[in-house]
Amino acid sequence: MTTLASVSTIRDVLWPDAELRSPEVLRKAINDHQIVEGRIKPPVNAVHVIQSELAKSADQILATDLIDIGVSGWRKYNKVTAAAHRTYSAQSTEVLAMCTHRITLTQRPVIEIYLDGICVGTVAIELTGFLELCGLQLVIAEAHLTEIRCGECTADLRLSIEGFPVAHRRQRFDVRGNLPLRRPVLLIRRSGAPVRERSLRPPR
Repeated sequence: MTTLASVSTIRDVLWPDAELRSPEVLRKAINDHQIVEGRIKPPVNAVHVIQSELAKSADQILATDLIDIGVSGWRKYNKVTAAAHRTYSAQSTEVLAMCTHRITLTQRPVIEIYLDGICVGTVAIELTGFLELCGLQLVIAEAHLTEIRCGECTADLRLSIEGFPVAHRRQRFDVRGNLPLRRPVLLIRRSGAPVRERSLRPPR
């Protein structure tokens, strides 16, 4: 089974083949659906350039980290924020067992198209889906998420541009052993009190 350590971004889920993870794949989809021509009437010699720049902008959205999506959901989960408050107050560490839960994702950014410094149109991107997480353990130290342990995750993600489906994939992967984060992630902010930003090591 694929592991969370080897799948880090939305792009990795939608295009598991590394050779396809490029803006050129998006540019081809934009070209096939004549999205640029449908939104504006650019000079013929400018179509390819606009398609390429639009694809690069869309590709940046796909660089969103899956753990960042998880954190955005956990910050709204009372069980997680309560543990963050406790560990902040006591300057301690907790290992929090999570029940099966789902974190939904909806992003609808709008990319503006410029010609000669003038905005000539917009293109709507839609990214939707969810992460379903089972059996995870979160290591929380002084209000920071520092590590994810064991468990499984199913990602179901869809990408469309101007309403045209571009990619959809459902993938299941697991967390084997301990997955330390690249840097501790702050889960809460305490009003009126500075949050200690520091390098933290969870217990082994």
